Amino acid sequence: MTMRHHVSTGSPYEPRLGISRALRAGRCVAVSGTAPLGPDGRTVSSGDAAGQARRCLETIREALGKAGARLTDVVRTRILLTRIEDWEAVGAVHGEFFGDIRPANTVMQVSRFIDPDWLVEIEADAMIEEEPGVDRVIDPALGSSPQTCLSTKAPEPVGPYPHARRVGSLLFLSGIGPRRRGSKEIPGVTLDAQGNVVAHDIEAQCRSVFENVRTVLEDAGASWDDIIDVTAFLTDLKGDFSAYNRVYAEYFKTNQPARTTIEVTRLPTPIAIELKVIAVLSV
Repeated sequence: MTMRHHVSTGSPYEPRLGISRALRAGRCVAVSGTAPLGPDGRTVSSGDAAGQARRCLETIREALGKAGARLTDVVRTRILLTRIEDWEAVGAVHGEFFGDIRPANTVMQVSRFIDPDWLVEIEADAMIEEEPGVDRVIDPALGSSPQTCLSTKAPEPVGPYPHARRVGSLLFLSGIGPRRRGSKEIPGVTLDAQGNVVAHDIEAQCRSVFENVRTVLEDAGASWDDIIDVTAFLTDLKGDFSAYNRVYAEYFKTNQPARTTIEVTRLPTPIAIELKVIAVLSV
């Protein structure tokens, strides 16, 4: 049976909600959504998204250490914001912690958190790297050290993160949108002179997103059929779900991975859909 190790960092919400700050199973470590709470359980840096992000990442680093992992083992992060305009300031702090590590990443806006003073929460997933003579690895079959993938064809990331990270047979893609590489135009998006969205074609955006995902997969040595899990973020679930579902069915007619679809308030660029994907490669 795979070893499970629960980590607490003293948050008052952990026992109340029945959660762990982090959970290690074998070489995999999942860190829960981490809020900007100080050692006393109170919110820090009120009104300062960057300061709150720094506290979130310090707590994540502490939780990883208790699980036998390090920041260098992180393969994916997710940044949840109540104000999407904070993404650059929060992204800069993320870059302080992960500038050389560059995990896969997704940024999204949400309506609110448990505490209205929180401006940001951050999640992280890590895969502990094997080191000769160091007992940090539980299941050697999971593979070796993380590899970064930056596609030369997919649209450029909007922050200091790669298109994907590979650990052994697992490939974690960052959030992928419908933008085109080297262009400010977004398929399926009509903007006014001030840059505000006046209309969007969700079907066109879906097709562009799926093709961008395919490009990243292929540049990372994977294929469409290697996808095992999809998380889709839509800004208008009620209005766009039907068309999104129809196009999704075309692309995943034979390969039917696990899927979660979530409505978010906004995404970092004026797009209506973003996809987060996990794939398993043959090794």
